[in-house]
Amino acid sequence: MLRKFIYNDLKLSTHFFDPTLSWTVPIPKASYHMIRTSKCTESFDHNGYDLCPLEKLYAQYNTNQKLKYYRGFRPGLHREWFIQDKKLSGYVLNHSMLLERKGYNGLALEQLKEFAQYNPLIHRMINYRTKWGLDFSLDYIDTNGKCFEIFHYEYDSFDYDKIIEVKKSIENLVTTTDFNEVARDLESKKSEWYNLEFFDQSKWKTNYFKTESERFKMVGWQK
Repeated sequence: MLRKFIYNDLKLSTHFFDPTLSWTVPIPKASYHMIRTSKCTESFDHNGYDLCPLEKLYAQYNTNQKLKYYRGFRPGLHREWFIQDKKLSGYVLNHSMLLERKGYNGLALEQLKEFAQYNPLIHRMINYRTKWGLDFSLDYIDTNGKCFEIFHYEYDSFDYDKIIEVKKSIENLVTTTDFNEVARDLESKKSEWYNLEFFDQSKWKTNYFKTESERFKMVGWQK
């Protein structure tokens, strides 16, 4: 079921975050063959949501959610957040998703600790903390070739209550905004923000939309 709003043609999905703090189900012995090789944690993602091969295995046995590929990278726990019918111009949704990456506890953690005796690389997974993330990106394109990013907001948190608070805030913003009007206003203020570097532009946009500052690329080993 999708909810549509009178302010714009974006639709809010009914997908939600999984509040589970950790994965606890171990992987079966049939999968042990990969544990002693470096490939089991190959290209470990320190600050994002892509899953290495061993994380993918634990996901397979700990969640009913189907892993999705995003932008050609390894699969991860990505759920659609806002949705828009296909458009070629105007305000166009680039991407919008809810992201998760889990830590480990119980039998799964005991198993990983045993594996780490033979392959210390697995400590990267043992020490990783559960986190949740938001990613919303909306562009503007017109038929004359004009294009710019209207709003791109990313937020990570190790705290479930906090990510829910920020999620509700962004949902309220998106569902009550006329993005045609915003696009015109941003165009009139273009000299203030268009040539700013990435983080300065992010700060300008969050001030404009009156949202909390972005917080992303959080390394899972941080305390």
